[in-house]
Amino acid sequence: MRMEQVEKDLLTWFEYVSNKFQWLNIKYEFSENRYVWLVSFSPSSQIDSSDEFNKEAMDFENNMNLKYGSEAPLFTDEEYLFKLSHLAQTFGLQSFDSSQSVILSEKRTMAAWSPSLFVISSFKSEPSQFFTDFEDSFATVA
Repeated sequence: MRMEQVEKDLLTWFEYVSNKFQWLNIKYEFSENRYVWLVSFSPSSQIDSSDEFNKEAMDFENNMNLKYGSEAPLFTDEEYLFKLSHLAQTFGLQSFDSSQSVILSEKRTMAAWSPSLFVISSFKSEPSQFFTDFEDSFATVA
C-alpha cells in the first residue's frame, strides 16, 4: 500500500515537472530487489544548465525522504547510479518504445509512435517541410 502512495506522489510530481520543464524525460520503475522506486532524469545537458530544475528536484527528493524514509525513491541522471530495466516506464517527451521506431525518407528522419504521443527525435528539414516529407514517406512505409 505504501509503495502505491509513493508511486502516486511520483506521478503527480512527474506531471507537474514535465509541464514546467518540457525538455525533461523521466524513466522509472519499482525495484523488487531494493524495494524502492528508481527514477532517472534526462537529458543531463539540460539538467546541468537548469538551476531551477535542480532546485525543484532536490526539494522533491528531500520531501520524499522525509515522508517515506528508507522507502523513498532513489534518483539519478541518465541512469548514472543505477540501470533501469527495459520494462521501465517513461514520462515526458520521449515516452515511447524505441523498438517501434521507424526511419522515414532519405533524410533519415527518425520518428516513433506511442499510443498517446508522436515523437520526432530529429529532423534535418524545416518543421513545416517535415510534415510534408513525413506524409510522403509514411505512404511508402505503410
